[in-house]
Amino acid sequence: MDDQESGVSSVERLLGVAANCDPDTDRFGLLMTVRAGKQDERHMVLWFDRSTTFTTFLELVFPPMFCNDDDVQDLLENLQAIKPLIHAEGLPESVMEELNEYTRRWARFDWLGTFDDLCAADTEHARLVVASFRADVGEENDEPVAADDRDDFAEYLNGVNDT
Repeated sequence: MDDQESGVSSVERLLGVAANCDPDTDRFGLLMTVRAGKQDERHMVLWFDRSTTFTTFLELVFPPMFCNDDDVQDLLENLQAIKPLIHAEGLPESVMEELNEYTRRWARFDWLGTFDDLCAADTEHARLVVASFRADVGEENDEPVAADDRDDFAEYLNGVNDT
């Protein structure tokens, strides 16, 4: 059964895959804060196996989900400018800043990195995510995620997008 027959679009399929963390195969992830209204924000954690999958997400999924129709073309043109950087360098801080410049009306990319980076909790946003995980299991700290907690942490991250 193809996507058309099942009623699942390629956009929905890509978003579904990105919303689930597989620490064994995902090369990098992102924490994104989406503006859902004037005062409402929602957090999403998304994972990608390679940079081309991430840029496909930016081109196919991000615009219809978050942008006004009038803004899509400008956003896509701006993304074309940084797409080669993402493919060559991954997602260094400078690329994240530029990406945030283009998307600031709809969303903010708070953290970009690998699952290992997130487990290390060595940035402010990574520590917030780890502290939230710890609070969910009744602990109060933002210490790095130990090897024996990684599967539980990945499962927790998969649930972030359901709330």
